Amino acid sequence: KKRRSSTRIHVRKGSSLGPILSIDSSNKVFESTVGVTVDETVTMSNTGSTALYYEWVRTPIAVPGLGTTAAVDSANQFFVPKAKACILPGSKLDVHFCFCPTKPGIFSEDWELKLTPPPPVSTPAVHLRGVCTRAPEREKVVRDFTALMDDRVAWQACRDILMRDVLNQVFDAAIPKPTSRLGVHVLPGEEEEEANAAPAPAPAAPPPSSPVAPEDEAAWQLFLSSYATPRDLSNPIALKTFQTLNAIVADSSSMPPPPPPVEDDGSGQPGGESYASEAIAHTPIAWSGDVFELEEALGSLPDSDFLTRMEASLHSAAMATPDISRGTRLRQAASAASTSILFSLLDAQSRTRLLFDKQEAVLQVSADLRREGVPVAFCWETSTYEAVSEIDEIATKARSARLAKEHAAAAAVEWEAKKAAMNKRDRKKAEKQEAIDKAAAEVEAAAAAEAEAAAAAAAEAAEAARLARPDVQHEMAYRAAISEDVQALLAAALDSFAYRAASIELEPAIH
Repeated sequence: KKRRSSTRIHVRKGSSLGPILSIDSSNKVFESTVGVTVDETVTMSNTGSTALYYEWVRTPIAVPGLGTTAAVDSANQFFVPKAKACILPGSKLDVHFCFCPTKPGIFSEDWELKLTPPPPVSTPAVHLRGVCTRAPEREKVVRDFTALMDDRVAWQACRDILMRDVLNQVFDAAIPKPTSRLGVHVLPGEEEEEANAAPAPAPAAPPPSSPVAPEDEAAWQLFLSSYATPRDLSNPIALKTFQTLNAIVADSSSMPPPPPPVEDDGSGQPGGESYASEAIAHTPIAWSGDVFELEEALGSLPDSDFLTRMEASLHSAAMATPDISRGTRLRQAASAASTSILFSLLDAQSRTRLLFDKQEAVLQVSADLRREGVPVAFCWETSTYEAVSEIDEIATKARSARLAKEHAAAAAVEWEAKKAAMNKRDRKKAEKQEAIDKAAAEVEAAAAAEAEAAAAAAAEAAEAARLARPDVQHEMAYRAAISEDVQALLAAALDSFAYRAASIELEPAIH
């Protein structure tokens, strides 16, 4: 019979590895300033088969002799936040060593690792070395200025939100000025002045296309001239208010009259002559278009709901705002963006000047076009902007060179025409002389090119020497920082304005 193949399984009843722990580094170097904490990480790996309890302890500093301050100087400069813990088999653990110097200097310490149970091979100690430098004198000033700039950025962001998202939708509601003396105490002598005053002008003639019915035209014109002037209410809002007041007048006129009083004969029972069955005629309100007369008439009614409706209608009209076009909102957004760019550029310039130890520049407003503080003007001869103090000389040289080139071109054309009219012998002599002149011109051009190359090399060497100077390098670094800040600010501002403009195009009209 064929025997079936079998697979042996090796069972490991135990492990003889024991406690084994290793660290990835035994030397750490720190660099910091006074009062600033920095840390470095040491990774421990438990490759054994036993859980290990560890503790990092500082190795005592041996005092070499009297008068030394090594133990005092290194005390409490290094510490381990989590010095005791347990690490399981097959796991790794990061331990952070921190360096917090209290004064400038060079410090060093050794930290030993105590393990339980102890491994057969001891783990090497970790040597820590820290260098503490004195903080720059202007570092605190720069930090304070950076914090101030952060506050100003936050303030500018709040201002942009207020200008763009709030004030665009809030407009001052004009409060109509009453034209009557209703509710105003008239002093003695003012009645005669009012009586002798010129009569109020008659309402303006109705426009050709009136928005109201012919029977309401007179009231509409009086309402416009006395209350809803074009400065106070726009035409659509005034028309809606007028229609609402007309509806209130119609509702008040259809209200049933109150029952008349019933006389009592003194016996407690109604008797005598009774008027309960008689209906007193209810006089409807005749509104002429004056809002204050209507308010007085509605206030005399027993039902105060009509007066409340009128006040609500007038309040709604006063709080309404006309439609604001998208073009106006875009102009407001552009104005806010330009203002934000200006303030951001000034803040960036001030911060960069402070970082590069430059005095604060005084903002000067000038109508002249300037480049790096030098007035410039456009030169038509060179088609570039040149310094105002040198533009006349540069323009004269450029014009002379242009005229000389044109004269040479005209002379060459004239010479070619003259050669064409020569006979063969004269043409040969002319060409020979032309070759001699050309060779002489080439020699002169070569000499001029050599002189120009020498001058360029000398200028390049002088420029290299100038650029190697520390003050020039400092100025170049300052200009590069200013250029980077300006480009970043402009890009961010333009992106923000583009986003705002796109959102305005999608917004509905504001009413």
